[in-house]
Amino acid sequence: MRCDCLADERPVTSCESRSPCALAYFVADQPARCCVACSGGGVATRGEGQCLANEVYLHECVPGSRCAEEHRALILGTLHVPFELEAAGLAGAILAAVWQDSASGQTWVVGSHGQLLGYRDGNWSAYDLQTKANLIAVWGRVGGDGWIVGEDGAVFQYDGTRWRARADLPRRVAWRGVAGDADRVVIIGADGAVLALTDRWTDLQAPEAHQWVDLVVDRSTVWLLDQQGALHAFAQGGWRDVELPSGLPLRAIWQDAQQRLLVADADNRLYRREQERWTQFASPPPLRAGIADYASAADDGVWAVGRSGQIARFIHGGWRLVSYFSASPIEQLYAVFAAKQMVWAVGQPGVILRAVSL
Repeated sequence: MRCDCLADERPVTSCESRSPCALAYFVADQPARCCVACSGGGVATRGEGQCLANEVYLHECVPGSRCAEEHRALILGTLHVPFELEAAGLAGAILAAVWQDSASGQTWVVGSHGQLLGYRDGNWSAYDLQTKANLIAVWGRVGGDGWIVGEDGAVFQYDGTRWRARADLPRRVAWRGVAGDADRVVIIGADGAVLALTDRWTDLQAPEAHQWVDLVVDRSTVWLLDQQGALHAFAQGGWRDVELPSGLPLRAIWQDAQQRLLVADADNRLYRREQERWTQFASPPPLRAGIADYASAADDGVWAVGRSGQIARFIHGGWRLVSYFSASPIEQLYAVFAAKQMVWAVGQPGVILRAVSL
């Protein structure tokens, strides 16, 4: 095999991209792969071997461009989503949670050693909360205040202008989650701690010292998931255990756009709760292992994220594995948040992924 050209020849890569030489090499007698633009995607197959005058050939687009990535997805049989790796991610950091205000577009990302990042109108800012505690969860009201909780009793509230520490809590534990509605904010932590804030903090006094891992708050009920995968509910001043949909422990709970409770069991089968009844609506996502988080979008779709930067999307009644381009390796995605026109995923090392115009 020759590794160089003859004296009167030239490498095909040095030819103009639409020269007969280049087209004979990249297209030959096969259908041409074409896009409206390298950045615009929309891969089309032209059986006559030529792209239209207003299109570009696949070989004219560099790896990582939307055209090239959509073509790669066609080959792999995956769903291409144009996630962008945000430069604001902190090298080596573990980013644990993300939340976006759909009214203002303000986005908050929290992580290890007190790290807080804010995104708005295309710009990132870093905030100093004067803590080195690992921050675990972030939540807010649309157009209203925001909340962050973490280890070492860390609780912070955003008033629309600045973040400030809340020092008025009746308990100080490692906090694991925060959620709420228009009337109340609920935080959960170690040793069964559950506090609700209306005009003042109230200890909801769980009957056992559960190790809580997540919660969902709707109009009438606080739903809590413990470390053993059991589901509990607090409503009308009382506690009760909730029958699980498949009998298997749960690994995640969250809400959809209609404020319905969704859960994933230990086998990652997904269920929806309506009128005190469970209905399975999705089989396990096609991620190899290590699913870390789920989120629902306004279109009733579901996103799942996990190890090695894996992402899957449930849409139109089925799961699709997502492919995207990342110039840096991703060890783990820990959290995903789906807004109306944007999806965020965060993880390690210092990873922030953002996809728009879905």
